[in-house]
Amino acid sequence: MALSFGFLIASVFTRPSVNKSEYSFAPLLSQLTTGDTKRLPLWIQTGVNCNDDPETAETIIDVMRFWNSTKNWPKLNRLTLEKYTRSEGKYLEESPEYYMAASLTHYLLTIKDEETLRNFGLDIKNSTKGWDRALKKHYDITDMRQLQENWQNFVAEDLRFKLIRIIVNTKTDIQDQQERYVSREETRKLFNKLTLDLDENTGANISYNSNFIISVKGTQELSDELLRAAEYWREKVAQDVFGEQLAKMGLEKFPPGIGQCIVHVDFLGNENLGLTISLDINSEERTRHKMWISCGKKPAVADSTLAHEMVHALLNTLYPGRVPSWAEEGIASHYDDPSRQQTRNQIAKDWIDNRNWPQLKRILDNKENIIASDAYAYIMAIYLNDYLLTKDDMETFLNFSIEGKKIGWDKALKKYYEIKNTDELQQKWQRYMLNLELKP
Repeated sequence: MALSFGFLIASVFTRPSVNKSEYSFAPLLSQLTTGDTKRLPLWIQTGVNCNDDPETAETIIDVMRFWNSTKNWPKLNRLTLEKYTRSEGKYLEESPEYYMAASLTHYLLTIKDEETLRNFGLDIKNSTKGWDRALKKHYDITDMRQLQENWQNFVAEDLRFKLIRIIVNTKTDIQDQQERYVSREETRKLFNKLTLDLDENTGANISYNSNFIISVKGTQELSDELLRAAEYWREKVAQDVFGEQLAKMGLEKFPPGIGQCIVHVDFLGNENLGLTISLDINSEERTRHKMWISCGKKPAVADSTLAHEMVHALLNTLYPGRVPSWAEEGIASHYDDPSRQQTRNQIAKDWIDNRNWPQLKRILDNKENIIASDAYAYIMAIYLNDYLLTKDDMETFLNFSIEGKKIGWDKALKKYYEIKNTDELQQKWQRYMLNLELKP
């Protein structure tokens, strides 16, 4: 179950073949590569100290391509706030801020020289006047809004002509550069800084990487295993649901650090429950999510619940706030455990045997989230999803569900499936169900 969802605007970019020898790195002047760097804002420190490694450059390019293709750009003003993804005075690698810092630093160095960047950085670090005044003074950019627009256009042009140049410093002074992630203790501090209620899992074991922080009331081995499971399901769900869209973007998989999740898991109570929310639900960006998974006394169920919730997290990243609840649950419920699927099959078989059909309008017209106890709504969503996927692909299904909310289901059905209205959809869906062979 998810509280927020999202929308993908399909822009097609062909991924260039990667030739690591093509990557060039622009060194900075000494005033940006000495101890003086510490006086500059964190995002400039990060931008001039990106790892001098072709794989890192390749990853940054993939992230830029993802943002440009989906038009789901992060807001640069996040770099002005200290609460986002930093620990012990640096951004986590493979976080949105890390990528933004690298790209924005590169952009500003294409406009003016290193000395200008340094002075701009010192102005915004030491002045109470803020970014707008410093942008006007050093770059003749009116304000943050214009900077955001210019940066996005720059990235689009850079990708189009394959001219990405990652700014690096070979004399990096970032502490522990060889370690890919921050320490476990720093991760705990990060939780506290972000006020993400880590205390609710006091005594839990934590495993983490650039995509997940797993907090489990269980053994460290179980925490590590769930992290591996989360990575597996992240990649599998992305390919199952969004494979064609990612291919159109020129991406083989979801870029790392996109759609980061904090996952709390416990084995208390008797029910198997899951919930996913967006941490920035009031923003146009949906880049971070939080999951709660409760598996009763059945650790094995955590795997299927994690897969179900992963659908919500990825949909919420790609399609912020726009996919209706029935469409989300129709996709996510395919990953549920066999016992739950068997129960649903039995109910659907009763519909078929008794010709006692529920009305699809009940889920189509529902503007709220489907509640966990509404088994009929879940089953209708699953089999309506299955039926429409016999008519066309997943991208069409998602576009239909999104547009149907806006223009009405009758118009959307005509546009995407050549179905006259919801009454005709009901009849076609019932005929589809009659041809299914469901085992109780």
